[in-house]
Amino acid sequence: MDQDLIYVSGEMEGIYKMVQKIAVTNATVLITGESGTGKEKLAQLIHSNSPRSNRPFVTINCAALPETLLEAELFGVTKGAYTSADKDRIGLIESANLGTLFIDEIGDLPYSAQVKLLRFLQDHTFTPIGSIKLKQVDVRVISATNKDPEKLVKEGTFREDLLYRLNVVRIHIPPLRHRRSDIRPLIEYYLEIFATQYNKKIKGVDPLVWKKLLSYEWFGNVRELKNKVERAVILANQDVLQLSDFQFDGQWVIDVESTRGNRKIQENQNEDDSKYSENAFSQSSQSSFVQSKKEISVSNNLQFYSFIQNLLQKNFSYLAESDIQQIQHFRREFENNFNDDFSLSHHFSKYHIMTLLYEMELIFRALIQSNGNKSKAAAILGISEKNIRDRIKKWQSEFQCEVSEECR
Repeated sequence: MDQDLIYVSGEMEGIYKMVQKIAVTNATVLITGESGTGKEKLAQLIHSNSPRSNRPFVTINCAALPETLLEAELFGVTKGAYTSADKDRIGLIESANLGTLFIDEIGDLPYSAQVKLLRFLQDHTFTPIGSIKLKQVDVRVISATNKDPEKLVKEGTFREDLLYRLNVVRIHIPPLRHRRSDIRPLIEYYLEIFATQYNKKIKGVDPLVWKKLLSYEWFGNVRELKNKVERAVILANQDVLQLSDFQFDGQWVIDVESTRGNRKIQENQNEDDSKYSENAFSQSSQSSFVQSKKEISVSNNLQFYSFIQNLLQKNFSYLAESDIQQIQHFRREFENNFNDDFSLSHHFSKYHIMTLLYEMELIFRALIQSNGNKSKAAAILGISEKNIRDRIKKWQSEFQCEVSEECR
């Protein structure tokens, strides 16, 4: 099988075994998973291990093309079909004859094109735009989406009968944060690749940095990991990668230098640090962390309050996924790093903050989906617009009082 399928986790082992079974068939396959998990790479793996491996592997991304062009790209156009159609042009389905057609972001396929694709999947025939002549091809179809296809069917944006045709075999690729044992081998693999590519002599990664890399959430999944390793190799000034070589957009609240002293104590107690893994945050370092939680919490609180205050002063049309990720980061910090009875301040308990962050994540995600329109966001959440406005006003009031001297 393809050497680029790097894993040690049981989840990916199950996927590997399924690929072995289905590669030799002509069954349609639907691959689901978050962006960056490697859906196209998995489709290529299926193709390269199939009897069609010496035939074309053709891809189309439904989210990258406007509706007016997507159907023409798939099914082709005959001369004179419209003003600019000065010659016949074959579509990607015909280009993939005897091979594999990979339809990425199938959830974004326009409803009108879904009807034609359904017919093609039924009998492998199609009609180019502007033609009345049926064409027949032999093409295996693999599709992928980062959306929930069943949810799309319920919303009425995706045909249920088409989903049945596409979903003969379903493979779901879990996000990297749900299979953390794969993080290290992936980093080591891409480190070797990019060190060779850029002619850099990189021996490895600093042990303290490994702890950070293994605990990072990797919301961009393997794509983000690959890009960050490439950047680190390019910027590295030493033969061992340091935290400064990586870019993590402030998602690590506790500065490495502030914890290096505790790390030194741990290293003196445990010489065998070469076996560090995602469990490298040992009992001794956890104990040191808890003992100094009050000092650390001061830094956390300042960054947390600053972030929330800036967020609440934003034009909500400019909210971004990075804001949601930062909210999730703080929620995990408060959930994992503080005792249940530890009050973040004389105003807010831990659980008040946790509840608040859950609410913020839901409301702000709906606002992102609605481009800042509170009325549409309310419809998405099934609540009133007044409820959203009142909740945001309450947050603004709470955090102004918390950070302002005169409000204490």
